[in-house]
Amino acid sequence: MILVCAPTRTEARACRRGLTGAAAREVEVLRTGVGPARAAGALAARLRRAPRPALVVSSGFAGALTGGIPLHAVVTATSLHRLRPGGAIPVPLPGGALRPATGAVPCALAAVDGVVIGGAAALAAPAAADMESVALAEVAAAAGVPVAILRVVTDTPEAPFPGFVRALGEALAAPSLAAQLAAARVPAPLLHPVSPLPALLPADGARAVLRGRGRVGAAADRGGGVTAGELLRLLWGTVVYRPYVYVFLACFVAFAVHHLGARRTLAFALPTWAIAFAAEYSSTRNGFPFGFYTYFDATRTRELWISNVPFWDSLSFVFLSYFSFALAAAIRTPREERGSAPWSGLFARSTPLLGGLLMMLLDVVIDPATLRGERWFLGRIYEYPGDGFWFGVTAANFVGWFVVGAATQWVFQQVMTHLPGCRGPWRRPSPLLAWGLFGVYAGVFAFMLAVTTFAVGEGQLALASAAVSAATLLPVARALRPVRAAAAEPGA
Repeated sequence: MILVCAPTRTEARACRRGLTGAAAREVEVLRTGVGPARAAGALAARLRRAPRPALVVSSGFAGALTGGIPLHAVVTATSLHRLRPGGAIPVPLPGGALRPATGAVPCALAAVDGVVIGGAAALAAPAAADMESVALAEVAAAAGVPVAILRVVTDTPEAPFPGFVRALGEALAAPSLAAQLAAARVPAPLLHPVSPLPALLPADGARAVLRGRGRVGAAADRGGGVTAGELLRLLWGTVVYRPYVYVFLACFVAFAVHHLGARRTLAFALPTWAIAFAAEYSSTRNGFPFGFYTYFDATRTRELWISNVPFWDSLSFVFLSYFSFALAAAIRTPREERGSAPWSGLFARSTPLLGGLLMMLLDVVIDPATLRGERWFLGRIYEYPGDGFWFGVTAANFVGWFVVGAATQWVFQQVMTHLPGCRGPWRRPSPLLAWGLFGVYAGVFAFMLAVTTFAVGEGQLALASAAVSAATLLPVARALRPVRAAAAEPGA
């Protein structure tokens, strides 16, 4: 796995877009913050977690100190230095720790504390400078991980930054303003040149490095598509690494076949998965409907991924949407009719709206815990570009869950009505079916609450999740209660 380090949110987002477009495998992007201290701290913390990268790449922007480097060129470091009043001091690294990339402009790279306006007579041409790369290289080398530096040149002695950029650069390195200014002030035209980065990374991710090629720009030597054996291995890896997903999926199959029949179960599962996958695929590229976010594909060689989306994630929408929809249908069906088939609530126009709401409320508890996946067995799988209002989760994400839940359930209603294969007879449901559906729905809350309380370990988040769970489950349980005879006959 290759770990790409970018100082600001803007640079990290540009890297992720380029990597996604190039379908680069086994690459994780880490936003380190601006300045050497922040960058070193962020990388050191990341290297203490699994999986361990085979290569660290310092990416982002740099300034040319000398001539010989075109504007917007991608440079790679062949030597590292620190600029001091008396000259440039070489930074020693262990042999083989610094890996120059092929396809980029080789240069000497200097560490500076802010934006440098003008050249550096202490270094021979070509030379460039940035604030983070030397610090990142020292941390990576100390951990025994090789490092490559790939930076886009945004200014040269012939085309310097305007004067205000010096003050901006100093503010970026200040502890309190770095992230905000980085996201708000970096000029958009500078983002496009980051796109050459994926072309310099191996399409097979860290495998090229592990084979001892010692360079970043090696092309993949594995051609062709995925074999049937590889597909089965990855699918089995999904089961092994995500068993809890398949436990709930087995519950879906058991309940749905009893409730809907085998054909209607299949008619629910396939469109729901397709809509969920399309929504995730779209959101990771243009932000619709969940808002923009990025998956980390560190597990791509161990479990099944489809494009840049893990298979198990979109598969989870199938059982989450079903139990939300079926529970909404039970609520919308009069109590005295729940022993007959089919439930009238399955066809009610308001059921997808209520089901979408119930599904969204599940995510209010699910998403904050999965966003902290590195603290439990899920692992770190995704991140949002900014901090959302609900423990890091954005409002757009919750809107997206409601939209996808309601859409999948509405589509199933149309399928039941218009698809000939779904018009067959219905099995009479168990009198306890509604409470069984409630039990599984509550079980999702209970599982995520246990993870939040005992693994994530954030007390405030655990209390908020418990409150949301109670506020959801109590009204649903009340709506499912049977009618008492005494209540039905007030004068008795």
